Amino acid sequence: KAYNLPSLAKIYIYIIMSSSMLTTNGILDLIESEGIKSGRHVKQPTLQITNIRRVPANALTDVYWAILSDGTNSIEVVISTHLSHLVQSGQLEEYTVVKVKTYQYNVTDDNIHIVSISEVEICEDANPEEQIGKPVSILDTLHKKDSVK
Repeated sequence: KAYNLPSLAKIYIYIIMSSSMLTTNGILDLIESEGIKSGRHVKQPTLQITNIRRVPANALTDVYWAILSDGTNSIEVVISTHLSHLVQSGQLEEYTVVKVKTYQYNVTDDNIHIVSISEVEICEDANPEEQIGKPVSILDTLHKKDSVK
């Protein structure tokens, strides 16, 4: 069987470039910031939105939840309501790559993990048309490690 080498080379280059767009261990950067408030120096990982959904909060407001990925791990986050216009205009959508500039991660008394995203920078030059990597939920990974101990 003959292979079109230029096409295979393009795919290989795309895979390398796509994986390098995202911050290695970027999801860990988010959850290692537990309790750190906006305004303090925190890492600003570049991550990909792999899913986004609208959840009606009340008659006037919609809340958007998204799954962010670093290509290896993922976590569900809530997008601050003042960023809703970015979702509604289509600037934040599935597969969009963003630099997460301001966020807060907390764990409630009921062991519910909440990451709230309040400022992002959309990476205009990164426009993949598919999910980068095969990420798994970081919370599933952490729970498995805890149960092994």
